[in-house]
Amino acid sequence: MTGKIEYLADWLRDVHTLEEQVGILLKGKAERADQYPDLKLRLQTHSKTTQKHQVTINNCIQRLGEDTSTIKSMAAKVMATGAGN
Repeated sequence: MTGKIEYLADWLRDVHTLEEQVGILLKGKAERADQYPDLKLRLQTHSKTTQKHQVTINNCIQRLGEDTSTIKSMAAKVMATGAGN
């Protein structure tokens, strides 16, 4: 893989990890926003948009013949879950 493609793949993996982390945070916040229905709806909408971003980024990564970083994804999920509490 050329240097530019490697750089792009690494960047996309990082962005994918961040989108996963944001998705977990948004979902957690939405679940706890029952007293604020407008906010809850906005958080749910943003969470769905974030999920679509994850799919798009994952497709880009796959088109490069790469896959997402399992270690980064797991670390992001642990951090997001802890931060969401």
